Amino acid sequence: MTRLNLEVQALHASHDPDLFKPAADPDEIAAFFTGVMEQANNELGILGSRGTPLGYIWFERQEKPENPFMHPVSRLYVYHIAVSAAARRQGAGAKLMRWAEERAQALGATAIALACVPANQDARRFYERLGFKTERIVLHKPV
Repeated sequence: MTRLNLEVQALHASHDPDLFKPAADPDEIAAFFTGVMEQANNELGILGSRGTPLGYIWFERQEKPENPFMHPVSRLYVYHIAVSAAARRQGAGAKLMRWAEERAQALGATAIALACVPANQDARRFYERLGFKTERIVLHKPV
């Protein structure tokens, strides 16, 4: 998983270097994901073939109660989806996302949400092919 994360982290950093670090220490990444796996609302799914990891997905189940302004929310929020360069465009990402949809249904969630940087048009097209729609646009201004 650490190797897969390093690949996708480099890609994210190339698209948005002000937000994403170019690389992290592999031991830090392993410790981070160990902590993630200990949190009750987080799940990691790993896709492999013949003992070789091809990709992973990390999501969190989010529950937000109704309030005077918004309806209740029950969703999975995808923080990471990473597919090795060798396995891209071969269905690995779609399999990971289908698994997340199955988990969402099993957990009673009604939606899956994720963020995508505007410069990553390949990822955006991938998500749109899977039925994702733009929900809102977040604006950012450094101060």
